[in-house]
Amino acid sequence: RHFDYYLALAQRTSPALWTVGRVPTELDDEAANMQVALGWALQSCPWDGLRLASPLADYADFRGQARSGLTWLQKMLGAAGPMSSSPPEMPFDEARLARAKALISAAALATQVGEIKDSEEYAAEGLAMFQRMGDKRRLAWALNVSSFPALYDGRHQRAWDFLERSLAVYREINDTTGIMQITATLGAAATLLGDYTSAAVLLEEGLALSRKANNLVAAARAMNNLGYALVKLGNVARARVLARESLAVRNDIDDPRGIIESLELLAVLAGQSGGHPRCARMLGAAHALREHHTVAATLAYSRTLVAESANAAVDALGRHRYDTYFDEGTALSLKQAVQLGLEEARRLPHAA
Repeated sequence: RHFDYYLALAQRTSPALWTVGRVPTELDDEAANMQVALGWALQSCPWDGLRLASPLADYADFRGQARSGLTWLQKMLGAAGPMSSSPPEMPFDEARLARAKALISAAALATQVGEIKDSEEYAAEGLAMFQRMGDKRRLAWALNVSSFPALYDGRHQRAWDFLERSLAVYREINDTTGIMQITATLGAAATLLGDYTSAAVLLEEGLALSRKANNLVAAARAMNNLGYALVKLGNVARARVLARESLAVRNDIDDPRGIIESLELLAVLAGQSGGHPRCARMLGAAHALREHHTVAATLAYSRTLVAESANAAVDALGRHRYDTYFDEGTALSLKQAVQLGLEEARRLPHAA
């Protein structure tokens, strides 16, 4: 069966998205065929479809297609129904695992597109299922994802608590990839709590672990989050170096969501150096790309800094001139937006 082939392919290749932070060529090459396989499963065997939709949700995350990945998961979860409707030919444990993984995958993508309430509901059900299963690695994953809604809407302590529990489990089972991911995310949570010194320490550790693993996605994300913490600590020069590197890496690996995040950090840094027209253009470019890729949510503290930079630019330029520069940014293609960001990165001075 073609479906079995694509399921095996997705399950074999998708772990590389997190362990090494790269999209396997096979996933890109077979993306269209996997969409066909999902469509067939939706009509014929949605419980099996859940098993394919979850790894493809990771692919959608990396390729800036969060809305598409979430829609498939929602359709498949709806068609499959609750556990009581699982097919008799599928073992109960296999069906339960398929549903739990789909719920946590849906929670992660729902946060990205700004559907915070749905994300929390998916995460709560999936987390409860993994707790009952006793699957520690996936329990740690579910605890991590359960922090996402709180990270993105500013419920700082709730996010911290989930992440500490997740890190404890990853340390217990010595999962180096999980430890790497959660250490950096705890740094982001510390920034939300206003503890910028602890945030910088955690993010530096997460960045070092990411570099050691040669995980470019994790490294670029840690760089960007560390950049915001360093802005708060007054170390703008180092933040500029990290912003420059994070954008270059994300462009090289074709990470649209990451490119948006790097452009916003560069916009903040441009505004701090008095480059308000450049700040407005990059904010316009990031805004248009967010809409195009349906990436609605950003971390609460980065949203605050971006909003402060936009307000400062409006005050310096006046509303009409700000809107003109912002609109120029919205008209840029992804390639042009990246070029704008790289030019800004070259313009910014190096750290001492």
